[in-house]
Amino acid sequence: FQLKRVDDSINAFQRGLDAHAAAPSLYRGLVLDYNSLGDLESETSALGNYLIFEDQDAAAHYRFGLLSTLSNPDRALDELAAAAKLDAAYDPAYQTMRTTLNLASLEKDESRRRVVIGRGLGLVQEWPLARETFERATVADPKNAEAWAWLGEAKQHLGQDGRADLERA
Repeated sequence: FQLKRVDDSINAFQRGLDAHAAAPSLYRGLVLDYNSLGDLESETSALGNYLIFEDQDAAAHYRFGLLSTLSNPDRALDELAAAAKLDAAYDPAYQTMRTTLNLASLEKDESRRRVVIGRGLGLVQEWPLARETFERATVADPKNAEAWAWLGEAKQHLGQDGRADLERA
């Protein structure tokens, strides 16, 4: 991983897990690898496995909660609450995301629900996840101007050019 050979690192961690299934440090290594690749689904899976063994890791609960907003909002609330319980520094973000996810649950339209969640992620300065959420909102409804505008905003926060998305909005 330190040599930037992420594929080799993933293979090494996987071989380690094949030999020693109950090794949280191997799952943690996979979390870092998948995060560096932007593979959110694999990162979520590895983080969930890591937390089976290391359930007192507030930062891991927080990240897992944030990642869970993409696919399992109920799980996200539980994980964010666990993070806030373990470390009070996560409480403001938990409160913001709790309100966000409750508001999102009132939306019947998937695209609009994702926009609400993306805005909450932006409020807690999680712009890469917000961008992913807004992208998913535009896929769910390509005519959702608000989703395109927020996607452009998220890209700008990440130092990317969001003008085309803002123009499309």
